[in-house]
Amino acid sequence: MFICSVVGDQQTLRVRYLPVAAWSFVLLVALGIADIVRRIFDQQVVDVEGPMAAIAGLAAFAFFVLYTGGQLVSIAFDRERDQICLRHYGLRGLRTERRMSDVTALEVRVLRRAQHRIELRFRSGERLPLTPYYIISVTNRGLKGMSRILALEPTVIAPPSRVIR
Repeated sequence: MFICSVVGDQQTLRVRYLPVAAWSFVLLVALGIADIVRRIFDQQVVDVEGPMAAIAGLAAFAFFVLYTGGQLVSIAFDRERDQICLRHYGLRGLRTERRMSDVTALEVRVLRRAQHRIELRFRSGERLPLTPYYIISVTNRGLKGMSRILALEPTVIAPPSRVIR
């Protein structure tokens, strides 16, 4: 689950994707680890090897979730400076700047039903995915705002249909 924040007008636009489900999961894991540690310090657990392995496993899984899907994504479009600035905040941060006038297509890659990823295609043939993960969204406010400021109609690229015989 994501929260999409869209702020701006025809000259500047900022779209943010907040991965609420990933962060909620990590918070739940942190509470679980805190409960295990509390039980160890209260001496409710005699054998510590099992709980320590559980803590290590939970921490590793939470790190994996944050690394793969816990990134806050911010995309800034500035028509006046002819610039797109893409930033990923998280364990593997990314900062990319491109010229807005080089964008030739706005593509929506559909994984299944409501899961999609938005990509920008440039004159050079480069494709720049805006998020490292597929988004499940109820509204398309971010896509509509990007389409409006880039003056491009989104192209939907659906997966090949599976025929069951």
